Amino acid sequence: MSTDAMRPLGGTADRGTARLGASLNVKGEISGSEDLLIDGSVEGLIQLDERKLTVGATAKVTADIIAREVVVYGTVKGNLRAKDR
Repeated sequence: MSTDAMRPLGGTADRGTARLGASLNVKGEISGSEDLLIDGSVEGLIQLDERKLTVGATAKVTADIIAREVVVYGTVKGNLRAKDR
């Protein structure tokens, strides 16, 4: 996995935000304790109970999502459960 694709974004996101780059495809489960920006594609389950998930404009997500906050600019198919918004 490219270290550039998962490093914090600096100016466009808070320091604790991980990034799944546009050229990355994930099948399976993503869970963790930091905010996540997805620009690539994900299929499966995303569980970030107390964190923020941002689905970027180029992202294609087919997954069940559980997070504190979810912001969608791209495409999401699946069940979405957010505590805040």
